[in-house]
Amino acid sequence: MREVNKLEEDAYQIILVDNNNEEVELFKYKEETKIAITKVGDLKEVEIISKYDDEGTIDFKKTEYIINEVREFIITDVRNTGRKIKENFIFEVELETGWVKEQQSKFTPKWKDSKRDFIIKTKYDENGIRIPKGADKGRNINIPKEEDWTLMKLKTETSLTSFNTKNNTKGIASYVYYNLLQNPRQKIKADLITVIERDYYREELDLIYKNQERFHPELGNRDLYEQAIQLLYPNNLNHQKTIKDLDFNHLIKEDILLYQRDLKSKKSLIANCIYEKENFERTDEKTGKKYKNPLKAIHKANPLYQEFRLWQFIKRLKIIKKEEIVNEEIKLNVDVTSQLLTNELKEDLYAFLNDKENVTEKDILGFLNKKYKDLDISTENYKWNFTSEKEPCNPTRYNFILRTKRIKGFDYRTFLTSENEYNLWHFFYSVKKKDEFNKGLNNVISRLLDKTGLPKEFQSELVKNFSSFGGYTNDYGTYSEKAIKKMLPFLRLGKYWNSDDIENILSKSNQEIKQKVLDKEEINGEVKTFKDFGFLVRVIWFMVDTRKLEKCSFGNRLMILIIT
Repeated sequence: MREVNKLEEDAYQIILVDNNNEEVELFKYKEETKIAITKVGDLKEVEIISKYDDEGTIDFKKTEYIINEVREFIITDVRNTGRKIKENFIFEVELETGWVKEQQSKFTPKWKDSKRDFIIKTKYDENGIRIPKGADKGRNINIPKEEDWTLMKLKTETSLTSFNTKNNTKGIASYVYYNLLQNPRQKIKADLITVIERDYYREELDLIYKNQERFHPELGNRDLYEQAIQLLYPNNLNHQKTIKDLDFNHLIKEDILLYQRDLKSKKSLIANCIYEKENFERTDEKTGKKYKNPLKAIHKANPLYQEFRLWQFIKRLKIIKKEEIVNEEIKLNVDVTSQLLTNELKEDLYAFLNDKENVTEKDILGFLNKKYKDLDISTENYKWNFTSEKEPCNPTRYNFILRTKRIKGFDYRTFLTSENEYNLWHFFYSVKKKDEFNKGLNNVISRLLDKTGLPKEFQSELVKNFSSFGGYTNDYGTYSEKAIKKMLPFLRLGKYWNSDDIENILSKSNQEIKQKVLDKEEINGEVKTFKDFGFLVRVIWFMVDTRKLEKCSFGNRLMILIIT
């Protein structure tokens, strides 16, 4: 927070800037309050909600900015409204800012003139004016719960930053000492100081180290430093090389006081792929037998998995007409998939779904209605074959689109190539440490802009939009990435079908099977003779894995040849 300007009675203008670069103005808004509550240096969490028109373009006039913060306020009044919800009365709790929160209780809360923490979520338009919609008039006020630790962290960091800015101090020691002088009984751990970023400790340690250098010249002795790292890491030559050009400040701070080992890999908990194994052999220490471990399953956020699942959905999708008259006879639940979902239309459907996070029955029928305007396709007379309300599409690409589409003048479609999507996903999936993330994100975005030939002027905005990316949950599929790469070319169709990909995969396969599969190019690559998708996958795998084919009985091999 860079500036606070009083606009009028009970109103202030707040100007927010990038925490890493104060020259970059992010947002300014009008804060309506009886007392000044925001100070220079305060931290604010800003949530941006973009709205799209029917063509999928961001409508910037409808973009909403939600300011999230946790603050301590004095409660000036508690009033009973006389209204009830079941057994609870509804009370109006007025804060010193003039804001009012509704609270349900059987009895009058004894809160008047007391101080309490509150979570404040205020919604603003693009001009920084509060949007007075809903029962809360655009300002949601709640009491923090135990699970709201991220907002409590924000409150602690806001108090620390504000104190340090005002008093020209660093770290947390001065803040703690000041509060102990005010209240010697003040609890520090999990009260005054909750979870905070390590940067606050780093800043303080830097000041301590620089002061100690004046009294201990040996801290600048390079020979002594090299002896220290050799003594600490006698068997870790790689780490010795990594920190060789650094100094005692880094060694004491990062490798000793603030050292945090990487989390142990949970790879053993990931399912094994049923098709692919490692390229190298291992030897059993007890029996001496050679073996290969199966590869681990693919992460579900991997763009390859997302594409695989999307083609799977399209091939399983059926359109059912609820009622149709055939030869003057009414028939119910007629399958009209083959009439509506042609190969050409499936191409368009894939492109439509690939930009979405998930899809509903209404979305699918709306898509078809635009293609067949004379049929009046809607939920009243048609349905799909899924029991779920919605099905996943491509959340990975969807989230990338959200962060690139909101940049004015930026060609996000050129930027989000398949290769770039994979590189972005791999970065967010692999990099966990904050310092590595911040440095690496700049490098990744710069490299991807170079690949697509887009202007570097968009780099700072792209980095800003992706810096808040929350990463992925540990959710894995059934097949390995290697297996999916082999199966995907067989599932694609139309312009997404590539005979060269098939040739490469089948280059070592049986010639008769190879010819049968390549003949499918006549129908744009869609293998449509299998009713069960799982069976289709198994047959494809036999076709591309000649090792398994050779082990099949003659009857099974004949069946595979007939099906293909």
